[in-house]
Amino acid sequence: MAEKLKSCPFCSGEARRTEITQGEKAGARFIECRSCHVCTELMWPEKDDVDELLTESWNRRAPDPAIEKAREALHLAVARMERLLAEQTHCGDPNWECPLHDAHKDYDIAGELPQLHEALVLLGEVE
Repeated sequence: MAEKLKSCPFCSGEARRTEITQGEKAGARFIECRSCHVCTELMWPEKDDVDELLTESWNRRAPDPAIEKAREALHLAVARMERLLAEQTHCGDPNWECPLHDAHKDYDIAGELPQLHEALVLLGEVE
């Protein structure tokens, strides 16, 4: 069974699988938006697993710059939290002067890491 179709990348309309039934292009299949009628290329079933290829083509999206910025920010936040957590473990040591004591003395760094990690999992960055 073919993967579920995403909504239209241009108008968010519902997508549908369509087959041409008449004329010289009869038998060709494509996916189109029911609202704005943007569509994939035509494919003929005898060539490949058309439904799977069309679905992959329709569901593929260009990288979203906002998501890329969020991904980068999350990576930086995780690195910072890990560094702070490592420094926080030494913070109570009287022989070590913690340069960030005020930044983390009342902050639950370990509690933040699972949430940041989950965001990275959702973005497909880590397992």
